[in-house]
Amino acid sequence: MDTQKLTNPSPTETFAERIRLLIQRVGSATEIARMCGFSEGVVRSWRDGNTDPSRARCVTLAKTLGT
Repeated sequence: MDTQKLTNPSPTETFAERIRLLIQRVGSATEIARMCGFSEGVVRSWRDGNTDPSRARCVTLAKTLGT
């Protein structure tokens, strides 16, 4: 995964759309969960638009994935 080539999302994109893009780039929701120390269920919930992450989880996600 080349996190240096991530593009800036448009302001109209939802978090679910953004996390789906990251899942495509990383390979799976399972891999993002493993890398960040989150449960797979919480990442799938974000992907499906059911919930949004806390600020702390956003920071962990950004630092871990280099976004």
